[in-house]
Amino acid sequence: MSITMYQSDRNFVSPANDASLYAGLNGDHNGVLKRDNQFAITASGLTATIDTGQAIIQGRLVEIIKPETLSIPANGTGSICLVVDLTKQNTVTGSAGGADYAVKVNQIYLSAVTGTLTQDDLNNGGYIYELPLASYVSTATSVSIVQNNPTFVTSGVLPWTPNTNYLAGDLVTFNTLGDANTGLLTNPIFICSQAHTSTGVFPDSTNSQWTLINSSAYYIAMTYVSYAVTFYFKRFGKIVDVSTSALSHAMSDAYFISKENGKTVLPDIFKPINNVFLSTGASIIQFDIGGNIIARGSGNTVGSLMAATYNAMGNPVWNAGAPT
Repeated sequence: MSITMYQSDRNFVSPANDASLYAGLNGDHNGVLKRDNQFAITASGLTATIDTGQAIIQGRLVEIIKPETLSIPANGTGSICLVVDLTKQNTVTGSAGGADYAVKVNQIYLSAVTGTLTQDDLNNGGYIYELPLASYVSTATSVSIVQNNPTFVTSGVLPWTPNTNYLAGDLVTFNTLGDANTGLLTNPIFICSQAHTSTGVFPDSTNSQWTLINSSAYYIAMTYVSYAVTFYFKRFGKIVDVSTSALSHAMSDAYFISKENGKTVLPDIFKPINNVFLSTGASIIQFDIGGNIIARGSGNTVGSLMAATYNAMGNPVWNAGAPT
């Protein structure tokens, strides 16, 4: 038969089958578990000592039971990694099923890796996966180490964390990022669009790693001062509320406010999808889809106050930073 079920009576489940199952259950995530000393690393000369801990790598549980030492190459930079290497053969002694049977596992080891890490999919024909625990910079006699254990992620919407291995489809959130002037995110939900390991900051809106799901978590405000009137823009998600101060000067019909000296058209985040008109009596101001602000009334009345609500054209914009 070409079909089987590994968890069936009297069937044999290989380590590869087992790893594939666990990897699938945890969404193919890799990372360090909160066990023992979480591989805390210390250095003396060009020797690094990696303390006890556990990690899951491609569905395989890896553990350091007693501290391990690792020699670091002089005058170099790289990463201290746990390496799963399926090209190596484990060493077996004794007879299977007997009291003398033992396996020396050679397929997991520590390594100082330079250059690009190898991170094969071990459950789809790959052979090597290097999980970085720290970065290092060495001189001729000593090494400086910065530990950055990748956090193990489970399913659901979880708090975003630095130094975490994220896969496409993962969901994260955080409390806040940014402010009302640059773009404020409050309890946003992001879906991972591109597999990556996070850094110490959440990327800005131009990134290709994350996509904002709940646009209602976004807010930005802008004050636009012109000769005769001041505009107050407040964007909530896709909706923009705009109001004006009282007109301090009359403006004739077809007066381009956005053509005043030093003024520009509205940025994309405040451009309307369709033309918008603010009106009070004979006073009319238009925002067109190109971002121009135009007085359309026949002699816009001094003292007029106007307001409108419209849908914005551009996507949310925010700066990179460390979320709270």
